[in-house]
Amino acid sequence: MSVVFEAIRAYGLAALTGYLLGSISFAIIFTWLFTKNDVRASGSGNAGATNVFRTAGMIPGIFTTFLDMAKGARDAALKLASASLEERNAVLL
Repeated sequence: MSVVFEAIRAYGLAALTGYLLGSISFAIIFTWLFTKNDVRASGSGNAGATNVFRTAGMIPGIFTTFLDMAKGARDAALKLASASLEERNAVLL
């Protein structure tokens, strides 16, 4: 396979997994698991970690915050892993 095809496949896979992971709303999932309520129907109406803390409690709020941060960290880790040595040094400095 050509280098171009490999790069397109790798970036396409990263974009697809990023889109799919980004579409998961941990706020809705954890609020439903812990309280059987919809987080969007209570508090501020926003499906975010702050509203989960407010409406469902500390444990679901911590889970939501951690997993939402992990979604962003995954993208940063993939980029750093695929970067050249010069790019890594520029990011880390």
